[in-house]
Amino acid sequence: MKVSIEGNIGCGKSSVLSRLCNDARIPVFLEPVDEWKDWLELFYSDPQRWGMSFNLNVLMSFHKWKNNNFFAFYERSPISNRYIFAQLQRDEGKMNDMELLMFNDIYDKLAWTPDVIIYIKTDPDIALERMKNRGRNCESNVSLEYIKAIHEKHETLLKNNKLNINNGERCKVFVIDGNRDHESVYNDVLECYKVIKNMDTLNQPEKAL
Repeated sequence: MKVSIEGNIGCGKSSVLSRLCNDARIPVFLEPVDEWKDWLELFYSDPQRWGMSFNLNVLMSFHKWKNNNFFAFYERSPISNRYIFAQLQRDEGKMNDMELLMFNDIYDKLAWTPDVIIYIKTDPDIALERMKNRGRNCESNVSLEYIKAIHEKHETLLKNNKLNINNGERCKVFVIDGNRDHESVYNDVLECYKVIKNMDTLNQPEKAL
């Protein structure tokens, strides 16, 4: 079972996942931000030039985990890669129709859909403040307007606690208030984990006696 933690830049995904790994001993896969560092700097400096290349790079990173067949948490998934970030770049004119068509075609061949999404819903102002506090150089030029646009994409994609894409009904969605302190958010994710783990157990085939 694949459980994806989704949310805006700065909502606390990586902090929560690190604690799940270290404290609860749950397998987690974090976004390889260090591997993306140079790409991120290029993308944020000139998104129209580098948007397509960066999104394909991200998709290839997610593809490495496609065949994982064990219970694990993931920092984002190909879902947000396509329906939030790539689509947002098209909306803003930073990817053209042909680029998006090509990206979506490659996506259909390489991507996977999580079984469960935990959405850490965070106000854009709070997300931006947290992002600035962590001080990643590659994020120094990220604007509030961009954070707001990402937030709106999440709200549309996960409206009514559902994954609003074709066959999205197969994916269970939990929504957590990310405006609170880290401890409260972490505890809520941990409670979701208990529910999800029980779901996974119930879905396991019975073993022959």
